[in-house]
Amino acid sequence: MNVMSAPKTPPPPRSKSQAALTGLPEIQQDFTADETMQHVLLASIGLERNIKGDAEIHALSRCQMVLTEAKKRAQTEFQAALAASGLTLAAARERMDGLPRLRRAAYRVPRHGWIGVGANLVSQLARERAS
Repeated sequence: MNVMSAPKTPPPPRSKSQAALTGLPEIQQDFTADETMQHVLLASIGLERNIKGDAEIHALSRCQMVLTEAKKRAQTEFQAALAASGLTLAAARERMDGLPRLRRAAYRVPRHGWIGVGANLVSQLARERAS
């Protein structure tokens, strides 16, 4: 039998015990991970998942407002981390160039009490300089 002509069978349905293990309501069990995350994010800013008409424009506007506020908070936190560490942006970039291990994509920036990765990286650079 040719592999290309083999009929595709749908995956077997989940049993009730498998559904109970996921911890999600039955309606969410068929969502993919992306759909579930989208549902959680929309619910966190007070929006429903199914949006119609003009409400879609308002939903997009609310999402953009939340992202803009988060960006401003991250920038403020980064500036505060620079001030707390005593580094300037130029000095932090020079320090970063001198430490190639920090530039690896797989480098995990340790937490130093800041929320954002950039602020934690500045704090790490200040600690690297001190040692």
